[in-house]
Amino acid sequence: MTTLHDDVEIDRTQPGWLRRAWQVGLARRQAEPGGNRCGIGFLLRGSIPEVLEPYISTKPSAYGTRILHFNDLDSPAAVALLAALPKPALRQDLSGYAPPASIMLKIVADNPGTVRAGGSVIAPELPGEALQVRELTILDPELLNGVPDVEPAELPSWIDELTAEDYTEYLEWRRSCLEHGITRQAWIRAVERYGIREERRSPYMRLVTDAKTSSQGVWFAW
Repeated sequence: MTTLHDDVEIDRTQPGWLRRAWQVGLARRQAEPGGNRCGIGFLLRGSIPEVLEPYISTKPSAYGTRILHFNDLDSPAAVALLAALPKPALRQDLSGYAPPASIMLKIVADNPGTVRAGGSVIAPELPGEALQVRELTILDPELLNGVPDVEPAELPSWIDELTAEDYTEYLEWRRSCLEHGITRQAWIRAVERYGIREERRSPYMRLVTDAKTSSQGVWFAW
């Protein structure tokens, strides 16, 4: 897929597209009077673009290649990023609520096949250059071994009076309540089992089933 990066087209189907996109953007900014003269940022050092590239979404973004989303980042990639990223970049706070990238990536690195990460990457051409790890998908069925906080009571008698649309909406609301009762307990277990810490608020949560392995788990996001 070809996407627009300023006035330069970057073909995301070609290996190495992420590094080329960032280099083009950085060179353009450096050439502009009064532009961002931050120099080559840490995301262009070593093999960081090549490590991230397979996990970047291929969908076009309103931000071009300046701000990109990544998902399903696995243990080998997390190990590589922990080794390649400078310590300040792993600890920097960009007003997010998630634990620092150092903690999130360490959890992924230590749990191959079970934990994956997602988030955003801000290109080196921007002043806020960063790797933001804001999501954890934990495929651990044992997290779900709990009794929902909300009991699935019998359907009320007045439900038959609802329109088809309202009936569907009501059932979805009930399902969400039961799911929340499970994910809330799963979060407590995940904190204890995987050492999640330094978050500044509880995450958004939902039950997930892996499309490849059919393993069940929970997606946490800040």
